[in-house]
Amino acid sequence: MKEHWLTGSLVILVMLLTLGVVGWLTGSGSATPARAVQWSGVAAPLPPEHAAQKARERATAWRPDAVLVRVEASWRPDERWLEVRSLPVTWSFTYYSPSEGALATVAVNAEKLFWMPPMEALQPPRALPAFPPPYSTDQMWLTFLGAGGGEVIRQHPGSLVHISLRMEEEGPVWRVSVVGEGGLWTVRIHAETGTVIP
Repeated sequence: MKEHWLTGSLVILVMLLTLGVVGWLTGSGSATPARAVQWSGVAAPLPPEHAAQKARERATAWRPDAVLVRVEASWRPDERWLEVRSLPVTWSFTYYSPSEGALATVAVNAEKLFWMPPMEALQPPRALPAFPPPYSTDQMWLTFLGAGGGEVIRQHPGSLVHISLRMEEEGPVWRVSVVGEGGLWTVRIHAETGTVIP
């Protein structure tokens, strides 16, 4: 029960952080009314391994014992983004410090870092073995599209796509969800083997 609450809280916090970051980067003080702009989540591209390195440096500056426990990104892909092989998104990395008993998140957009202050963890999460995992972000995206994700996005334009990587019972798992008027549709992909998990 506590784990579900923690997971839900992390997703909400990361989405709020991403929304704030995108608003800040696009100059939310401009004359264009906020409701006239639809947030896409698209960011300047940075290879995931470079983003992970920058996030790790920031997290270990916070606490040397910080370990990566979750990686996330959210965006609204339109038709043109269904053909991309590399995701142009802001990645956020959540770290856990055993000595602090807390979680902290770093979002990386191109050369910029955005730090979310630590919050207490109700229970220690499982650490990820590595990022990027053996089944890379690009492979994950192509697998998601091939497993029906592309068709779901076409049928529900404007839907939010949320990507997360975390440890589950099967090991490290990519979870790609399409959230929109049609409800929630999710594909789970093992991040070491590329197997689609039912």
